[in-house]
Amino acid sequence: MAPARPHRRKSHSHRWLITGRRWAFRLHRWLALGTALLLVLLGLSGSLLVYRDPLYRLLHPQTRIQIREQPAPLGRLLDAAFTLYPPDSGAWRLVLPTQAGEPAKATYVSDDPFEGPEGEVIVWIDPYRAEVLRAFEKDRDWFEGWLYRFHSTWLLEEGKLLSAALGAVLAILIATGLFLWWPTRRRLPLDLAGSHRWLGALGSPLLLFSTLTGLYLAIPHAWLPALYPAIVSEPRPPVLEPADTAPLDIDTLVTRIVRRHPRLELRALSPPRSETDPWLLEFHRQGDYDAPPSWDKVWIDPWHARLAGRIAPPPTWRETLLRWMFPLHSGAAVPPETLPLLALTGLLPLLLACTGLWLWLRHRLRRRHRALSARQNRH
Repeated sequence: MAPARPHRRKSHSHRWLITGRRWAFRLHRWLALGTALLLVLLGLSGSLLVYRDPLYRLLHPQTRIQIREQPAPLGRLLDAAFTLYPPDSGAWRLVLPTQAGEPAKATYVSDDPFEGPEGEVIVWIDPYRAEVLRAFEKDRDWFEGWLYRFHSTWLLEEGKLLSAALGAVLAILIATGLFLWWPTRRRLPLDLAGSHRWLGALGSPLLLFSTLTGLYLAIPHAWLPALYPAIVSEPRPPVLEPADTAPLDIDTLVTRIVRRHPRLELRALSPPRSETDPWLLEFHRQGDYDAPPSWDKVWIDPWHARLAGRIAPPPTWRETLLRWMFPLHSGAAVPPETLPLLALTGLLPLLLACTGLWLWLRHRLRRRHRALSARQNRH
């Protein structure tokens, strides 16, 4: 008979680890059970918003376009938008499509909400025929307005606080889940429990990215003044003196600028709002990261096609963080190839909630069965 192995006393740190895992499991379980439904709704609405433009075009067939050989001139696109509201009545911005088959997207904000539309107006324009495909107020559209407000504020006045609280809960769930998953000497099986843990562990980088960027947007700035700029400066256009000659049209301006700087590609433009205002053009420089916060924004003199000013990059890291955080969270500043991963992140709370709820129900059924068996054995 083999001699019995001597009993090894568990170290103090090992006992603390066991106690910590026990309390982490309880915290993870009850936080998940209490907030699972809200986290699932938050994730699903975020996944829909990642593909908001393609889904919108899918839901509205009139916004689909037929690809032609040459796009229409920029001036005709703006003229189509100006048939709705004149350029001197508010602020226009036209974002050009980057892929064939996409419409151009114009946004308009009226200077007088009593006379014009109250909120932002979105106008889809056919870039080949220069025709307005659809125009609507963003706040009154269920997809662009209602779904966005639901995701960010839960349709409540102080709903951002709820979103911030849910973001903090999700961060705790990620931390406790990773602590419970951290590989031990025993190998995790690929059953339901193992799948739940591996799904959470492998998806934790994506979840953490969405959680931290969402938390930054939802937390009131006064709570964390170290992360937010005290004052966000709004760039103002320089005042120009009109020349004796007529101003150049936008197509001529862009052609001359691109001829001087071949690496520039026009991404968006804002027309002058008065006779003394310049054009605001936004260019992507070839070789740089192609995202709205990284575009070169310049004021252009419409009479001489020369630089009248430049919107400089944010002077502090706080303003840089504020400028990039929303495009990163919404997917506007990530490569198109990674958008499926960002959309999948919103599905992870649903998958984790389903597997976790099933594990909890199975555990309760087993405990009830054991208690019933013990009661029968006593009798």
